[in-house]
Amino acid sequence: MRKPLVALGTTALLLASSLTLTLGSASDAAADGRAYCKAMFGSYEPLLYQGIQGYTLEVQELQCELNYWKPSLNLAVDGKFGPATLAAVVTFQKFAGLEPDGKVGWYTWTKLDAWCNYLET
Repeated sequence: MRKPLVALGTTALLLASSLTLTLGSASDAAADGRAYCKAMFGSYEPLLYQGIQGYTLEVQELQCELNYWKPSLNLAVDGKFGPATLAAVVTFQKFAGLEPDGKVGWYTWTKLDAWCNYLET
């Protein structure tokens, strides 16, 4: 379940202090796994859709988690919800049995988290 925005700083600090993290490329993010995503981008996810402005970190987290779910997507973790991110979201939504509308809301975040948690085990 999502953590409130207030806990974002504490969560990132705890994760960063318990892990050896380095800043790097999108391929580094996928290689380091989901802990990298959470430590770097937090855990506050609003409704995201193609063309959204002002949610760069949240879109980066989405891209990072989609790369973790399916590394072959090889999405650039650039914070821009463009055509490649939209296609990856629709692919995930179809896979997860959700309506493939390309909008990342509560249901999509929940399913993506569930699949990423499953992959961690």
